[in-house]
Amino acid sequence: SLTQALTPVPRAAADHDLATLQASAHRAKSTARHLGAEAFADTCQALETAAQNGHGEDAVRLGAQVHAQLPH
Repeated sequence: SLTQALTPVPRAAADHDLATLQASAHRAKSTARHLGAEAFADTCQALETAAQNGHGEDAVRLGAQVHAQLPH
């Protein structure tokens, strides 16, 4: 589920753990696309790309954005 895929994001963002942010975003992106949530999947893609390219500040910002969009 999206919630499971993104559970590690707050801790990973706080720790600037780009590998975990990238992996979590990749899993969430795939699930979101399968569910037809294209805008959310696009945000996950941006997070995945930022983390993959070492753009820590962008990844942390996008991680917070993605996590905030989940139902709590």
